[in-house]
Amino acid sequence: MQPPVYSTAAGAYQINVPTWKQFRQSGSWGPYLPDFSPAAQDEAARRILLSIGALSALDAGDPAQAIELAGSRWASLPGSSAGQRPKSMEWALATFNDALTMG
Repeated sequence: MQPPVYSTAAGAYQINVPTWKQFRQSGSWGPYLPDFSPAAQDEAARRILLSIGALSALDAGDPAQAIELAGSRWASLPGSSAGQRPKSMEWALATFNDALTMG
């Protein structure tokens, strides 16, 4: 039997406390984020993706590479080594493409 997994992940992007503390700080990516509002969560996720090169991969037209890079920060994405049963690349790409058609 596996021991339970405990996490501080919260919000729309399941950002954990250490990650939030890091990316809410001001830096080359923008000003300090004063709260955990939906807009601040969106901005923190953008900062995370920027820091791991996932935004560059998207700009280059390679969503699969962006998803794989994001897996280094999000346990549910392909490429994650967190041991929390990540989704398949097929699922992630389909979800990404579905989101594009919703806008």
